[in-house]
Amino acid sequence: MAQADAAVNPDALADQAIFNPGEGWVSLPHLVDYLVNQFRALGGEVVEHAGKASVITDQGRACGIRSDKGELRADAVLVAYGP
Repeated sequence: MAQADAAVNPDALADQAIFNPGEGWVSLPHLVDYLVNQFRALGGEVVEHAGKASVITDQGRACGIRSDKGELRADAVLVAYGP
């Protein structure tokens, strides 16, 4: 990969990588940390390890979530999951 882009640390890549000239990449842990900090700065609350969750709706609009940790109501709802 160094021959494709000298700014990329080859130790940070998987054994196989695809190089697409003109496209960038992002460090997901850094991006998630940045987005979470922005979310919290706007008054958002992050609930980790909530278990199975479902979106609560009212008149076809998301207005909260229900999970193993209880029920949270909100003006806006973002449900994210995965590793």
